[in-house]
Amino acid sequence: MRITFFTHKPLKAIRRVGFYAGDIDILRSLGHEVRVANGPHQMLAPTDAYFAWWWTSAFLPVAVGMLRRKPTIVTGVFNYNLAELDHPDYLRRPRWQQCLIDFSLQHAAANVFLSSYEHDLVTAKLGVANPYTIPLVVDTDTYCPGEEGDRDPYLVLNIAWSGRFNAARKCLFEIVESIPIVRREIPQVRYVFCGTPGEQHDALVERVRQLGVEASVDFLGYVDDHQKRALMRCCTVYLSPSRYEGFGLAIAEAMSCGAPIVTSPVGSIPEVVDDCGLLVDGRDIPAIAAATVRLLQDEALRQRLGCRARERILRNYRYEVRRNGLRELIEQLV
Repeated sequence: MRITFFTHKPLKAIRRVGFYAGDIDILRSLGHEVRVANGPHQMLAPTDAYFAWWWTSAFLPVAVGMLRRKPTIVTGVFNYNLAELDHPDYLRRPRWQQCLIDFSLQHAAANVFLSSYEHDLVTAKLGVANPYTIPLVVDTDTYCPGEEGDRDPYLVLNIAWSGRFNAARKCLFEIVESIPIVRREIPQVRYVFCGTPGEQHDALVERVRQLGVEASVDFLGYVDDHQKRALMRCCTVYLSPSRYEGFGLAIAEAMSCGAPIVTSPVGSIPEVVDDCGLLVDGRDIPAIAAATVRLLQDEALRQRLGCRARERILRNYRYEVRRNGLRELIEQLV
């Protein structure tokens, strides 16, 4: 089958975004011919179905699919209401944008949410045709724990793009503010920040300088999958407080590597993490610091949470879960 994979993002960026690349790989592993498109002129090539990421731009493949009598599957994080963040969630978008999103929700052959949390929220608030929940997943064969003794006993890792909205959502400044508190308890601690530098990168670097903790912080910028897995295998704490997650793929990847997690009970995180990490308010700097210190100082707790996290990903979020879900869905639609 020929499937047109649509996202409004630049084509060159698709392989660097894990969830795009993951779905393309899954579709191809199912034997489909996948053609990637990001504009109207690419939508009219021969195809049997459309697969679109993000409801904010899915109206184009949904409309073209309706005209050509081809089914469209739409997936992604929905972001219905991010009241505390300066971000155009559904409720704060102009009415014409809401209408386009509503059109996609009502006319897509399938609306695939990444978590039960967003599925239940959006279907309760809006008209949604054919809703499904198929979570994002982790390749547990490659995202796996390292050898015993690989973990650096003082390494705290965070992976996030430092764009304006994302830096606020991922609580990057709160993490930086927590570093002096942790250093007072554990002077040897070392923080590693990874992720494509965004608008807030320079401000984060400057705040680290102002706090006088440069010796304890490294900003590595973008790291490829191999480097990311190596860091997740050797960190003692994967620190990712948040103010909202529609799924939390990097958190799940770190869990699959057996890393002890500190994150927040927001959005779909409790669904993904359950009791396999420490949950703190991402706005509470002392709480972030206290959870980090607790894990750095308690080896037995780290081992317990890391093993439990790995087992949870193997049980609920391994590659075959999304692959089988999409296979069944496509067979049903086409």
